Amino acid sequence: MLAVYTARNASLKLYDTLRTKGIACRVINTPRELSVGCGLSVEFNDCEFNRVKAIVARLPHQNFMGIWRSGSGVYFRIY
Repeated sequence: MLAVYTARNASLKLYDTLRTKGIACRVINTPRELSVGCGLSVEFNDCEFNRVKAIVARLPHQNFMGIWRSGSGVYFRIY
């Protein structure tokens, strides 16, 4: 799963927050298929969705473009 923001600093803030909470994640280039955001996304395991969603809900939303999941090479927004 990917958390996508329109600002690099927002993506990096989420990354730091997730790592602090013990959630395994990494910063990756946003897939071209999404064509949204700043070019950086935070990737995390599907099993962490509820925890990440709760954390994202507490952060500022002005740059948030959603949480996306890939299936059969297609991305779809789930939050």
